[in-house]
Amino acid sequence: MERLQSGDAATALSMLETATRNEPQSAQAWRSLCAAYRQLKMIDKAIAACERALHVDHDAPQTLYMLGLLYAAKGNKEQAFEWLGRARPRIGTI
Repeated sequence: MERLQSGDAATALSMLETATRNEPQSAQAWRSLCAAYRQLKMIDKAIAACERALHVDHDAPQTLYMLGLLYAAKGNKEQAFEWLGRARPRIGTI
């Protein structure tokens, strides 16, 4: 999403919410929505979007890594290390 990459997460948000409604089986759409929420500092919503992405693509390293970062942002070290630990062996598969 061009708007998200240019830092315009607020504008991208409504498009991404529509995309996930229209294509709920798109892990990429959920990951992009997660990134938009993260840029807007809506951490709990970002976590929920990442979890939805994992329902579609169970072992996606970028989603596992993003969850680690999000839990770290919340100050939850235990959850952060758990997700980062799950992502680490898969990083080379991106």
